[in-house]
Amino acid sequence: MTEPFSTDDEFAVLFPIHSAEQREQLEASLRAHGCREPLVVWKEEKLLLDGHTRLALCRQHRIEFATVEYSFPDRDAARRWVIDNQLSRRNLTREQRDYLVGKRYLSERKPEGRPAGELPQSEAVSAGRTSAAVAAAAGVSRATVERAAEFAAAIDKISETCPKAKNAILTGKVKLTREQASRVAETAPRSLGQVKQAAAAVAKRPAPAASAARLPRDHVGEIETLALRLSASIDAYSKSGLRSSDRPRLKSLWELRAEIEGLNAALAGKR
Repeated sequence: MTEPFSTDDEFAVLFPIHSAEQREQLEASLRAHGCREPLVVWKEEKLLLDGHTRLALCRQHRIEFATVEYSFPDRDAARRWVIDNQLSRRNLTREQRDYLVGKRYLSERKPEGRPAGELPQSEAVSAGRTSAAVAAAAGVSRATVERAAEFAAAIDKISETCPKAKNAILTGKVKLTREQASRVAETAPRSLGQVKQAAAAVAKRPAPAASAARLPRDHVGEIETLALRLSASIDAYSKSGLRSSDRPRLKSLWELRAEIEGLNAALAGKR
């Protein structure tokens, strides 16, 4: 089967990688029911934007699939759609969501041809506006966007020397905080074993003074935003018609909201 479109490495690597279990579930669904959701193709460039895993599985099992074409004025707009489309999905891990938010910020902030982090003052002001725009789109704080960008940059740097690391980190096989990812990236690990060793080593070391000095009040706005988003999600979930199997999860969400509100109140009291 010859498809009337091509794949693109940049768009392909933006997708959160399925865990083995998720891929098996998707494969079983495709074999049982076919490919019910069309793959999305960039109309002007004939490049696949959404459905890379489904395409691979459909090719493997000779399953027919449909495509739909979306029009975009340029590559930046297409990339932004890919990221926003992924962020709208509910099955993302925290690491995957952070990575996508960070990638969107980095792609919109970084001038063509200039290394990340080397911004003159005028472009730094523009970067601030970019982080605010991305924060509004993702429903998080600017601080969260900027830390997500550091995480995404660190994951990409680790992947340069250990290509398998991105999959392992974003699917949770290797646990790294945002700060730990940056410190592991500095070691240039060349295997998953070295990634895990570096992660264990940095976890035992105290954080740099600049990070340790961060005041609790810096987190309050971020936590307030998280509490509001969680409350809205719970309300919508409650009104959507619950099944009996959903009730334990809803109870857990209420308990989580109470913990967040309690933490927010404690931090606010220290301001």
